[in-house]
Amino acid sequence: MNINDCPVIILAGGASRRMGTPKGLLDYGGQPWLLRQFDTLSKHGIGRVVTVLGYHNAAYKKAIPVLRKSENSWTEHDNLSIATLTNPAPEYGPFSSLMCAVRWLKESSPPLHIFLLHVDVPAPDKIVWEKLYAAMGDKAVKAAIPQYNGKGGHPVCLSFSFLDTLLEIPLDTPEARLDAQISQLAPSAVRQIAVQDANVTLNLNSLEDWREYLYGLCERKKLHAGH
Repeated sequence: MNINDCPVIILAGGASRRMGTPKGLLDYGGQPWLLRQFDTLSKHGIGRVVTVLGYHNAAYKKAIPVLRKSENSWTEHDNLSIATLTNPAPEYGPFSSLMCAVRWLKESSPPLHIFLLHVDVPAPDKIVWEKLYAAMGDKAVKAAIPQYNGKGGHPVCLSFSFLDTLLEIPLDTPEARLDAQISQLAPSAVRQIAVQDANVTLNLNSLEDWREYLYGLCERKKLHAGH
């Protein structure tokens, strides 16, 4: 098992109503936030990323040309293989975007496991990804979930065979939620992984959240520089 073989599915199909602008296009040091996520994943040893767009797909593809270039196919980008999908029904929420990616991967190159990351969750440290992936070495485990101070978050690592069983769930039903499906798994199939990275519990839903996150980064840089 190699973490490089486990693709990351980034969900970026939401309407971003609270943020007021597509979250993945927020400015981070002169580049779109989504590209910052790509860069972090590449540095962590991730090999493949599938981005699922939705409401703002045209804006994303205009701002980040590689998303247009990689539409429905793998394209090399800064040591990553990137594929971009567009959820035709983003109004059904993140579960519908996840199933869009699962269906495409099943038809193209189905992996044993996938990581799932929402675009508004900063990609955590490499050790988090490694711990989650290592937990999937137990064949009974279908989902590995990070916990920081007892609170669960993202990314999660999921068995592709488990996700395959969810494809037939009607998107307009209460069952069309990943958390609901994970809660139905046997306790032995879900592994909670304690980590020391607070990023796993962050959700950058509003401009206030975003500014607070950037401010925290600046303060940590100052503290580090002081040492």
